[in-house]
Amino acid sequence: MLTGLLNRRAYDNACKMLIGNRQVGVIFCDVNSLKYTNDIFGHEAGDKLIKSFASILKNSFRNDETFRISGDEFVILLSTIDKDIFDNRVELFKKAVLEANSYPIASVGDSYGNAEKLIDLIASAEN
Repeated sequence: MLTGLLNRRAYDNACKMLIGNRQVGVIFCDVNSLKYTNDIFGHEAGDKLIKSFASILKNSFRNDETFRISGDEFVILLSTIDKDIFDNRVELFKKAVLEANSYPIASVGDSYGNAEKLIDLIASAEN
């Protein structure tokens, strides 16, 4: 409700649907300093931080590609995408994240490969 993005249940379903012999790109994002923001400035400020990052996601990716999987973690799943196109989209997104605020609003990791190894791709992007 807070972000207007798909939730963990939709993410789990999307992961199940992606398993197969196709290429997939994964982007894993973790909002920076959410706990600090909540503790020092209150949960309203934390909600504003999450909404701000969700806005960047919405401007960068389709709604059916973007998931909030926990309080400060987001995943973008890009299926059947060419590696060069994926790399370009990742770079544009990272640039948008850096330009959004005076500090990097989120940490961003990515990985690309065969959907048969989706769990490994997600773990790699998270690391």
